[in-house]
Amino acid sequence: MQGQAPALSLRREYVWSPAAASGSVSLSGAAAAIGKAGVSGVAAYIGWQGAFAAGETLIGGGIASAFGSEYNWGWQFVKNWGVNIATGGLGKAKSLSALSRFLYRQGVETLGDTAIDVAIGGHDLGSSLAINLVSNIGSELAIKGVISGLGRFARSSFGSSLLSYVNPRNWSLDTSPTFGMFRLPLKYAPNRHHPILKVIGGFDKQKLASIDAVLSHRPFHKQFAANLKSAGFPLNPLGGGSKNSAAAFAAYFQANPGSQRKVFDVLIRTAREFDIDNGTDVLAYVKHNIVRGNYKRIGW
Repeated sequence: MQGQAPALSLRREYVWSPAAASGSVSLSGAAAAIGKAGVSGVAAYIGWQGAFAAGETLIGGGIASAFGSEYNWGWQFVKNWGVNIATGGLGKAKSLSALSRFLYRQGVETLGDTAIDVAIGGHDLGSSLAINLVSNIGSELAIKGVISGLGRFARSSFGSSLLSYVNPRNWSLDTSPTFGMFRLPLKYAPNRHHPILKVIGGFDKQKLASIDAVLSHRPFHKQFAANLKSAGFPLNPLGGGSKNSAAAFAAYFQANPGSQRKVFDVLIRTAREFDIDNGTDVLAYVKHNIVRGNYKRIGW
């Protein structure tokens, strides 16, 4: 049953634009890339593995040069690139910790590199294993550090202002897991935001807002959670677990008549404040969905 709308005075006609861009593509190694991502996704995956391979080759070549060892730069790059493509999506098991997945992937990659070096290149097993292990881990950590730094800059007040001026399409820097550990940076990364959060009773089917993942979506959720806390609401929409689930919110609303309405008031206030500070139009989407009853009304 759709909820009845709170009394809202809509003073203007809101114009709804169609959803703008697609979301990011997650890949699980070469086979999944080919099966799921399409041509552009595969090209991006292969390109990223090439970047990792370049880093590995530079580190490995530097180590070899420091010890006076012979190093075929071209062959090593091609070898590293091929092994990366084959192993880039390994270590996705959710039962493993992030560190365990990282070490598992690096271990398999290092063994593959070393086997090729020894079997085809005739290299010494010990030195090849050491060089490959250091270069593989070092390259991925170095690139992750650069991307994380760029992401922090984009989320800073100065970075956000700069990006808004130099790129009106909101190309953003995002470091969420894609292509193994990273998402392609400097890409348009919109999220389909549910204006009435599902945890507070919003339906899955709503008029969704397409807002930037880093600069808008996550900050909005954090601001809403902070405003609920300051208003004395005991549950946290970002808290996770059974104590902060949609069922927990529904039970609280049922036991405390009128509390859902108060949460909606906080949502409206948060959207208004957020739009003023960030130049977004979240409030328009919130009002659109409230007026159309796109939520489950509990304890009113």
